[in-house]
Amino acid sequence: MLRSAAAVAQEEVPTVQGKQASSYEYNVAWALEKTEIPYIFQFEFFGGRDVRGGMVVDFLALTHPLSTPIWVNGGFWHKGKRAVEDEYQQNLLAWAKRGELNDPVVLWDQDCNTKEAALSAIRREFY
Repeated sequence: MLRSAAAVAQEEVPTVQGKQASSYEYNVAWALEKTEIPYIFQFEFFGGRDVRGGMVVDFLALTHPLSTPIWVNGGFWHKGKRAVEDEYQQNLLAWAKRGELNDPVVLWDQDCNTKEAALSAIRREFY
């Protein structure tokens, strides 16, 4: 489902499962595929962006017996007021879906700025 590195370099717009992705998201998708963890990219909870209070999780790792939401946060966009909103969403999801999902995983810049860093972070979180 990932576009080749050559295609990404030509277009400079990485995609994951046919959706535009940041370079961090692309690296995490690569790591999930490398570790053979199935996932859904840009998974909507509570109506997603179309419903007030809805949210979109960057990845839903289809782990067993419970799936695991993964947020990919870059420090530039996810600080200040946005950081408070992110933490609220993560806590809300953990509370609302308790018993149905694993606790959310949050990956930051240093966890996903390269493919190798993303692979290390995914291994740390899931193995």
